[in-house]
Amino acid sequence: MYSNRMNQHSYLDVFENRLIPSRDLLINDHSDWFYQQDNAPCHKAGLITHWFSKNSISVMPWPARSPDLNPIERIWTS
Repeated sequence: MYSNRMNQHSYLDVFENRLIPSRDLLINDHSDWFYQQDNAPCHKAGLITHWFSKNSISVMPWPARSPDLNPIERIWTS
């Protein structure tokens, strides 16, 4: 759990220590696996985009100024 603002280094820590081990445990075929994220600054940092490329992780394109498409947030406000 992170109590401060997320930056590129803490975001990378989430990938290396949480996401990738979970992916390896739950998904057998990594070729059809995509990651979805918005355009938050820590998501678009050079360190992160380089890490995705180096680890052959496909990221779904996310248009600039797109509406929030996360359906769970609609439930939280109810």
